Amino acid sequence: MSVPEVMTKAEYARYRGFTPPRLTALLKEGRIGGDALQGQGRSARIVVAVADAQLEGQDPAKVLAAQMRADRPAAVPVPPGPADDQQPTIPTDTAQARAVEAKAVQEEIKAAEAVERRIAGKGFWIPADEARQIGARAQAATLEAVDAWIYDASVVVASAVGGEARAVEVALKNHWREHRQMLADRFARQRSDLPATLPPVEPKEAA
Repeated sequence: MSVPEVMTKAEYARYRGFTPPRLTALLKEGRIGGDALQGQGRSARIVVAVADAQLEGQDPAKVLAAQMRADRPAAVPVPPGPADDQQPTIPTDTAQARAVEAKAVQEEIKAAEAVERRIAGKGFWIPADEARQIGARAQAATLEAVDAWIYDASVVVASAVGGEARAVEVALKNHWREHRQMLADRFARQRSDLPATLPPVEPKEAA
């Protein structure tokens, strides 16, 4: 039957064949103490291996170490590592180290570009140059439409106020030309500030 690692004082007395007064005397004399006791006072418990070693004049630390080795499961063997001649070599030369670092950076750049191409292929992004061209064509079409509208508007305004359509057309075109230039400059600044890629614009739902 295996012996418990820790016992109460009464259990240890029976285990050693002592009477309770005899065990009390051994504790008072210091024959059993220190690491052999867990806790204090009446509730203190006896660490069996250490107490036995103290009573038998052995080194408690060696007894505990032996007990721990006996109770510990067998160590899992560590697989042998590669031989010294198979160990990976780390370049110590500065030029070699820089070359290795540069290659790693290039690999990261290639990976990032591949991710961008996949995302662009799925329609999540569009190139900024393409966005600039689309915007420029849309703006040009809008400006041409307004130019054509000015003639029709001048006729309507002239009829409403009793003036000459030609005079109204010239006034509207002069004012529109200044306003159009201001808009063109603003759009050009906005296009030049575009990042390399743009997310798609979700269509707005009708109110």
